[in-house]
Amino acid sequence: MGCLIGVLTGLAIVLILFLVFFFGFPKSSRNLSKYEALLSDRKNLRTGFVAFPAQIPVSALENDPEFYYFYQDTLFDPTAEVYLRCSYDEADFNAELDRLEHYQHTLQWEGFSDEDSTPQTFLRDEEGRFSYPAYIAIYGDDHACEYALITGEREITYVYFAFKKPGNFRAVPDDCLPQPFVGHLTREEGQYNIYSFPLHDKYSTHVLDYGSRGEN
Repeated sequence: MGCLIGVLTGLAIVLILFLVFFFGFPKSSRNLSKYEALLSDRKNLRTGFVAFPAQIPVSALENDPEFYYFYQDTLFDPTAEVYLRCSYDEADFNAELDRLEHYQHTLQWEGFSDEDSTPQTFLRDEEGRFSYPAYIAIYGDDHACEYALITGEREITYVYFAFKKPGNFRAVPDDCLPQPFVGHLTREEGQYNIYSFPLHDKYSTHVLDYGSRGEN
């Protein structure tokens, strides 16, 4: 009996080490002081977090912002959920709204001229996919979404997630998810990715500049 317990314990340890090696430990935080560091360390997430503010303005910090960050390696792509809800004063709200309205993301790389790179703007929700006015950076592309929502008077909610299933969110409320919730779309079904752009009438899916926050 003791030998069997020892074998089972050994197998459990091997299994845990296997899972840690391939998936790593999940990383989560609600600490606002880590906001900039967490969003700048993108690991292999396919996003530059361009819908999110680079820094949280003082007026938002004074109004108890909600922040949640979750990341875990999985076998092929990481699972992630990032949520930020900010209430701004009038000046900061107008500045952030202006950024979202006029933001442009331009990709540049060796071998292509500026003329080849068409600036991408946030996609506006014209089809009622969200319960609030939305500025969309990623929509259903490679099982990911990234967007900013105007959820109240001088209040903006920012969301990024990848490979999450309905009912499996730890911070993002249901009313801040696209409806119907779909993890993956084709171009014909309406997927969008601000990090790619039309090149010779086709979307580039091989060269994506996730690291750059683009141009305002």
